[in-house]
Amino acid sequence: MSKEKRLHWLFAVLSLLLLFLVADYFYHQDRIYAGIFVDGLDVGGKRTEEAAELLREKFRQERLPDREISLIFQGNKWSGSFFELGIAPDIESTIAEAHAVGREEYHFFSCLQRFYLRNRTINLKPNFIVDSALFRQALAVAAKVIWQEPQDAIFALADDRKRVEIIPDKNGRELDFATTLAVLEQGLENYSEKKRLYLAEKPVTATITAAYLESLNVREPIATFSTTFAADDINRNHNIQLAAKAIDKTLVFSGDQFSFNKVVGKATAQRGYREAPVIVGGELVEGIGGGICQVSSTLYNTILLADLSIVERRNHGLAVSYLSPGRDATISYGWIDLKFLNDRNHAVWLRTFIDGNKLTVTFYGKVIPGHEVTILTTDLTSIKAAEEIIMTADLPKGVRERLKKGQPGYHVTVWRVTKMNGEVISREMLSQDSYRSVPSKYRVGTAE
Repeated sequence: MSKEKRLHWLFAVLSLLLLFLVADYFYHQDRIYAGIFVDGLDVGGKRTEEAAELLREKFRQERLPDREISLIFQGNKWSGSFFELGIAPDIESTIAEAHAVGREEYHFFSCLQRFYLRNRTINLKPNFIVDSALFRQALAVAAKVIWQEPQDAIFALADDRKRVEIIPDKNGRELDFATTLAVLEQGLENYSEKKRLYLAEKPVTATITAAYLESLNVREPIATFSTTFAADDINRNHNIQLAAKAIDKTLVFSGDQFSFNKVVGKATAQRGYREAPVIVGGELVEGIGGGICQVSSTLYNTILLADLSIVERRNHGLAVSYLSPGRDATISYGWIDLKFLNDRNHAVWLRTFIDGNKLTVTFYGKVIPGHEVTILTTDLTSIKAAEEIIMTADLPKGVRERLKKGQPGYHVTVWRVTKMNGEVISREMLSQDSYRSVPSKYRVGTAE
């Protein structure tokens, strides 16, 4: 054969080979290579759309949405279907993976791989997607059972009230949704097996830890003060107990202000307060919340002894029976308040105690060694109570009948003296207070 004919035959063979390769490429362009299965379903040689429909039909026949998974947490057990848990087959990605098998190289160089696949099948696992919103909704009941509230660390007093202890915090727990979802997604590789999903938990830390409370340096009493009240005035004593309870266990951080009115709130019948004597406009009358001012006054003296700064305070119009002039602090919600600033470098824990007819307010914090505070009153002057006489013929001439007992008024100056290791380091004038006198009232007889 001549050289020219050999070249002609070679060109013809190459042309046919090229034509075959082009035709083979276009034939397999949208087809899955032979020998590929998806969960036992033969999709080899099928177009991707045809293979996707075959896979959908397979799942329909298997009633995939109704297949159930057992949800387990410790001794609790629930169940949910694929549909309820938001589980659905990802047909598109599964078929895309099947189509990609054997196509790691260019098509013209994949003949050997295709030959290999024809003689050794590959069975792929179907892919699934989980709707996280539906999955979370399906686990709502389980999440409530798993949930445990963390317990904050709290301050507690020793029995002798001389030492502050810390009850440690405890972690709670909650459903670990992300971990549980990851375990579910991994387990769906063998979706046809009976499934058990063990729900994961994770700790929930307390907001207030023991370490945090320890850092506040609340350890021991730094100031305390007590007043007494009449045991037989039931309504007034009830109001004292309510107000004392309202401020009890208040924690005032370093640099923060305390407001009596803000903490206690308005004294109303709806909040449980009762009618008792109150001072209004220099007169003693019945009013809701009578007795609260004894709590604010006891607190005021504790503030002074703790050497904290007074921001707002006002004395009563009349002298009170439970404290000497200059040592009281009146309250009127929305008008008159008692405020102090915690200008120490540690927090102050406020506690109230009622023992019989004695009210005590104690501040707990960190004692300053050698620190001593004394409250002094000077320039105390008394204003004698006047007399109001009502002449009446209902009594014999010269007979006096007292209708109302009066009380004297006062002027007084109050000082706070602070010492360190016995030496005076400050002398602060706290207030110059005035109290009205209350006249005594008498009826004097004029009848012969």
